[in-house]
Amino acid sequence: MAFALETKGEFNLIYEVKNKPFQSFGILILVLVIGAGGTLLTRMKLYKRKLKLLAEEEKLLLELMKVVQKECFEKNRVSMEEYEQAMSQYKNRLSEVIEDRIRIETRLSNLLKVKGKKVALVEEKKRLISLIRDLQDRYLNKSQLETRIYENMMKSYSTRLTEVEEELTFLDAQEALKRRGRFIK
Repeated sequence: MAFALETKGEFNLIYEVKNKPFQSFGILILVLVIGAGGTLLTRMKLYKRKLKLLAEEEKLLLELMKVVQKECFEKNRVSMEEYEQAMSQYKNRLSEVIEDRIRIETRLSNLLKVKGKKVALVEEKKRLISLIRDLQDRYLNKSQLETRIYENMMKSYSTRLTEVEEELTFLDAQEALKRRGRFIK
């Protein structure tokens, strides 16, 4: 092969695969395994980096909300209109960040698991319910959150929980239709 490559400057892949099928198959399997592993590692790193950025953005938004509140109520530098406008923008962005964080945490947790979509959705539903309970505990029992932040986070969790339940219902309906189609045939 090296001689043909040096003298003629060409390499016939089909000829090599035909003459050495086991080596070629082994190389193909190795390339596929390395490619799949590299893809998983890259996705995992990207998801972790995105989660870190979202956590930092969430902290920043919460701090900005506190600053705007101090500027408006304690120092009287910001009018109520500006306060409401700023708080609504921060609130909207915070809900987007929380929803993105939930989605990415779910993708990261299901990245290495080989299971059906329905099982993943059921696990996400359980996780969302536990997050809601934790949020309620932090707000009601421990008084760690402000009312607006609590309401915003609860809205985000509830929205995602509703989406997950809709997807589960849709999957159940599809399964029922498939079973019904089998019985008719």
